[in-house]
Amino acid sequence: MTNVKSALARFWSAADLLEDYERPTSNAPATPEHLALFEAAIGDPLPPDARDFFQAHDSISAMDVHNGYSIGGSAILTRSVSRGDFPTKIDSWSVFPIGSDGGGNAFLATVAEGGPVWKWRHDVGLSVWLAGSLAEFFGRLADDVRAFADGETDWDFMAG
Repeated sequence: MTNVKSALARFWSAADLLEDYERPTSNAPATPEHLALFEAAIGDPLPPDARDFFQAHDSISAMDVHNGYSIGGSAILTRSVSRGDFPTKIDSWSVFPIGSDGGGNAFLATVAEGGPVWKWRHDVGLSVWLAGSLAEFFGRLADDVRAFADGETDWDFMAG
């Protein structure tokens, strides 16, 4: 099983294959205050894998990769949760947004440690399973970046 830190390392390695203008950017780690506000909004503590992400980067923007990815951004996600922009349950899982794609679809992670990640299609209200864990989600994101860098036109990107 991969962890978030190694998946993020794979992501940044794949990002190095992109042209400068396409390369994802990131922000500094989330502050403890922002994480506390996010946890209050979702009504649960963040699982350790999500905390690992936010302690590395508050957000990653990869809007020039395929249809675009916006991951994290604790203040923005807190506001979205507070407004009720995304589902809070998928089947029996309590979920929270970890990001979105360039089309406005959300990536929803579980508050349970090691739980799955879904893509919520806002246009039809349908949730599609993406990965068995947040670490696997970041691994898929790394694979998407690598496929984009390699020009793979038939790749099944998570975004879009």
